[in-house]
Amino acid sequence: MKTLLPLLASALLCMACTHTHQLPAELFFEADPFTPDSLTGVYPLPAFTVYTKADTTGFEALQDRFTALSSWDAPIEAIACSPTTGEPLFASFLTPRYRVHHFLDKETEALFERIMGCLPDHQIRILASDQERRNLLVEASDDRTPPMWYNYDCDSMRVTLLHAPSQTQLRRYLSPVVPVTFAARDGVTLHGYLTLPHGIQADESPRLHAIVMPHAFGGVADRWEYNAEVQFLANRGLAVLQVEYRDASDDNSVTPDDAQRLAVHDVRDGADWLVRAGVASHNKVFYHVHDDLPYASADRMFRDPGEGKAIDKRHHIAFYNDMARKATR
Repeated sequence: MKTLLPLLASALLCMACTHTHQLPAELFFEADPFTPDSLTGVYPLPAFTVYTKADTTGFEALQDRFTALSSWDAPIEAIACSPTTGEPLFASFLTPRYRVHHFLDKETEALFERIMGCLPDHQIRILASDQERRNLLVEASDDRTPPMWYNYDCDSMRVTLLHAPSQTQLRRYLSPVVPVTFAARDGVTLHGYLTLPHGIQADESPRLHAIVMPHAFGGVADRWEYNAEVQFLANRGLAVLQVEYRDASDDNSVTPDDAQRLAVHDVRDGADWLVRAGVASHNKVFYHVHDDLPYASADRMFRDPGEGKAIDKRHHIAFYNDMARKATR
């Protein structure tokens, strides 16, 4: 952190003159050494007992309490229960932007509303509490801020910042992440996230160089949250499209081979949408590949150097610097 302070001060001075200044790559990729586990002495109790799909038996037993919400176009992320009675209190859902909740308990709903009133436009999670359950450990994040941690005092109904990563100081110079939809070649509506260089509006963007960035095949989908790679590339003048392609986990009737074929088509359809929308020119679209999806245009493809092996931060930064240079030639 200390080594970043001179870089950060220099970057902010330059940013005072122009918002197009390229920030040092280290500012985006510096790992935050803080973890909420370091606060277990202050917040020793879990706020809720949480069940996810990984907890198959517990999750399925509770899921029928939320069957009325099965028509929502959003999957249940987790079901939270009282740590004392075991009664379900709420379910959280992942929408293309915010994490939303459906409450079964009015008191818990009112608590969330008070905390969200203190942290508007952020996604929050209540992680833990002190012994008296009067102070809560809260995680808050958004598209331009990695997770920050706050104390919420239930008596004063105020939040106090406990820790914020270094990237928080750059928030005003980073780019909004905008949920978008587009039609795949078979008519299915797909979701994605578009990030444009800072200061450029979607309805007035020129024909930019663009990176199509699918997540790893069969991995966790992209979310409306801070992504160091996306913000770094946008800071270098690139439009970035994260594509939520279909895979076998979305539809049990789809075989893994069919899922891979559909995923390739979905990613390419995302690139075509960028061109149709006027964001990029066809010869300015590149693919950032995190896995083994077979792309034909190898001359316009980047592959994650960390695939199957660990790489240190220096090589990670060098890869993205090289990627930005090649894509904007």
